[in-house]
Amino acid sequence: MRFHVITNVWGERHTRLFIDAALPNLLSAGNLPALAKAHDVRYRMYTTPQDRARIEASAQGKHLARLMPVDFLTPLGDVVPDVFYHVHWFHRAAAEAKRDEAIAVLVGPDTFWSDGTFRRCGEVMERGFKAIATPFLQVAAE
Repeated sequence: MRFHVITNVWGERHTRLFIDAALPNLLSAGNLPALAKAHDVRYRMYTTPQDRARIEASAQGKHLARLMPVDFLTPLGDVVPDVFYHVHWFHRAAAEAKRDEAIAVLVGPDTFWSDGTFRRCGEVMERGFKAIATPFLQVAAE
């Protein structure tokens, strides 16, 4: 099966949270590594050029790039997106996943997942499920 894991991330606070907390969590053995071992997985990030550079330069970003293809999409260039772009880009990413016959996995930049969540999602989708609801709340706040 083909999966597109999608994160919209920009700005100092969210990019730092993503690099320092969420991405290490996603890279736990039962999450992205397990999903990538069993399936064709691509990570897609909507961001800004500045935040792309920060993510790519981080140890976690480099680890992710060794694990799977990573697409950085910067459709607004250096313009800092308004908050509503989260919704717009998730819709765009879901449409692109559908076009590529991939399952869209929407991942917030400040969310955490139990180790094994992504492996289990892959197993459930293999059994023929059409969708899995894994709503996330903001988990990191001042």
